[in-house]
Amino acid sequence: MSEGNELLLGETELNSDVDYQLIDDTVCKKYSQQTEMVCYNHSSTMGTVLSHDYVTSLYINNEVAITNGLKLYGNEKKCKEKGAPFKTRVQLACELIRSHVGRAKQTICEWDSWFMCQDTVEASRAQGYRWIGEIKSNRIVFYEGKRYRLNELLCRLRGEGRFSDITVSGELFQGCKVDVFMPKVGDVSIVVNVKSQTKDIHLLCTDLVECEVRRLLVTLYRGIG
Repeated sequence: MSEGNELLLGETELNSDVDYQLIDDTVCKKYSQQTEMVCYNHSSTMGTVLSHDYVTSLYINNEVAITNGLKLYGNEKKCKEKGAPFKTRVQLACELIRSHVGRAKQTICEWDSWFMCQDTVEASRAQGYRWIGEIKSNRIVFYEGKRYRLNELLCRLRGEGRFSDITVSGELFQGCKVDVFMPKVGDVSIVVNVKSQTKDIHLLCTDLVECEVRRLLVTLYRGIG
């Protein structure tokens, strides 16, 4: 961390039990193709735009949320032009995980579905960190000896009436948790949460298999909160 961040943390009462590292990527729009390492990147809000794309790490502990590192992504063509080694966003995320310095007994890494893969899981495990993140609905898992895509498993859980009402920070969800095996990752929990008002469905994957569903949702929304 920077000296400024160290000073801030030194003056703040921190949680000694758990802290969070949030991994994400951020697209910063640019207007000239002459800008160093600029290339076309996809943004969920802007579409495909000329931009810089940074993989970022955010440190959260109690009420403190500070930038903990960032890595500039360049596509393979741009890196070749500049004579720079090409690294995927996932590789950059793993570098941020490895360089993170936790200040609590347990660090929990959180990420979106882009970073939910074997590499980030293994990087977290190597550091002794736990993890939770969104996962795409087409990923394969094994549940009760059967192979499912997650969207197929979701249909089964709905049909069995497995969802219950859960309130987190005054917001109502319908939630469900099942333990599954995911190839290349291992034994994990899948948490489905549906916002009662919008019906938005989110699928989460985590190694916090010992936690019940409400605690996992609290953990997630506390971490990003």
